Amino acid sequence: MDDIVRDTPNTRVAAVRFKKFAAKGSKEAVSAMRDVLIDVVSETVKKAI
Repeated sequence: MDDIVRDTPNTRVAAVRFKKFAAKGSKEAVSAMRDVLIDVVSETVKKAI
């Protein structure tokens, strides 16, 4: 979770992991989780997800 919140060398990897994890969930749950994360994640991740 630290990599998705801060801009680190692993940020893109964390974004890909989030997208893979999100693909397994329901659309409503993924949408809610994404909305919450958008407020706290770095700009790099915002563009990736």
